[in-house]
Amino acid sequence: MMTKSMINTTAACELVEKEAEILDDGRYEDWLNLWAAEALYWVPTTPEPDPDDPFASVSLVYADRSEINDRVSRLLGGHAFAQDPFSRTTRILSKPRATAREDGTVVVESRFILHEVRLEQVHVWSGRYSHEIVTVNETPMISRKIVLLVNCDRPLPNMTFLL
Repeated sequence: MMTKSMINTTAACELVEKEAEILDDGRYEDWLNLWAAEALYWVPTTPEPDPDDPFASVSLVYADRSEINDRVSRLLGGHAFAQDPFSRTTRILSKPRATAREDGTVVVESRFILHEVRLEQVHVWSGRYSHEIVTVNETPMISRKIVLLVNCDRPLPNMTFLL
């Protein structure tokens, strides 16, 4: 049985920082364990998307928990040919800012710069993260992650790796 309870803002910010480290280390199965059963991972193609109507425009990624699992399965199962070899990444996060909601969810906002190196190419990705963190069985988990890329409305290189 899953129970939801209040999470403190410090623990929510620490989870966002832990997620960045796990992704940079390529520990994608560990990354999956950070997500709640009901989850959404969204990378819109508009700088200011309507959070109440995500289908109003095209998205680079709009994935529920099942699709998040599929993305990782493709990466680790050798079916993401655009990631052979894997990208090496490192990201720098701004100081996360957390706001607790009355329903127990904590929204963590941060900015990021991500460097990706793969096959003699270097790409720099930057933007804002918005994470919604819930507590499930006393464990903080990501229920929603929105990645707002600065250049989301411009031509982009391959981004098979996870932002």
